[in-house]
Order: sequence, then C-alpha cells, then structure tokens
Amino acid sequence: QKDVTEHAMICELSNFLNNDVHVTLSIEPVTSILALNEFLDVLRSYDPMAIHFFKNIDKNTLFKGQEQFFIGKHNAVTTTIAMLLETDNSCGVFTLMTQKDMQKKGYATAMMKFLMNRAKVAGFQFLTLSASSDAGYHIYDRLGFIKISEFDCFEYVG
Repeated sequence: QKDVTEHAMICELSNFLNNDVHVTLSIEPVTSILALNEFLDVLRSYDPMAIHFFKNIDKNTLFKGQEQFFIGKHNAVTTTIAMLLETDNSCGVFTLMTQKDMQKKGYATAMMKFLMNRAKVAGFQFLTLSASSDAGYHIYDRLGFIKISEFDCFEYVG
C-alpha cells in the first residue's frame, strides 16, 4: 500500500549563510544510552517500528559510525531529533522530527541550520534529503533546497 510521496532535495552549501536562529535550541550529539533514549522517545511517536531497529544494533557502532544522531532541547526538554550521514564524498539528512506538540515554533528550522552549517564546515559542497511531509518540504524550500525528483514510498502490510 502506498505510504507517502517523498521529494528528493539538494542544497548547495556555498549559498548557505548561517544566520541567526530565533529560538533557543541546545543541540547535542547522541553519545550515550540516555541521549539515545531521548532520541527514541521523539521517534517513537512517528514510527513505533523503528525502535526495534535501534534496540538491536551495537551501541558502540552507533556512536562511532558515519551516522551522527542529534537531539535538540528547549528548556531541557528534547523537542527535535536529527540524523546526519557523512561519507567520503556526500552528506545527507535522514531524519528530522519535532515532538508533535512542539511543532511550528522554529525548532526544526534551527536544527536544519545546525546540520547545514556542520556539513558546510566539514567541507561538503551539497546536502541532500528526502522530504516526506509538506511541513518539512516548506522548511527545506525556505532554506534553499531544490526538488530534484519525487518518488512514492510503499509499506508492506502483511
């Protein structure tokens, strides 16, 4: 069954200016089981099945791999999560989620600006992602991402 239409997007980071963010969001890497659980608490509300994947992987690999996980906190409450994948020649955002009751306050935009700046400072020319929601698409569009393709995602219901 069709789940969602996603939009493949790309941003040329040389055009990105890390201008001020209008919200207070403390962003930290996930480097402990405690932080991972905070990450999973946000993820769980969107995709309960993804929790099984994270519970079964080697935590030492998780914290030292190409995948970098981040949590964003406002007033010590985890509001936003993100995953950035860096390889030798490419960089992509694979997760960006905000607690449902904390949306439309600028937290996802602040996290995206953090990720874009991190990728740019690391020397990447482009940042890629797949927008799976209209809200996300509009954030990415405002930040300079352009749509290069769209595709349908399907979910097996067995």
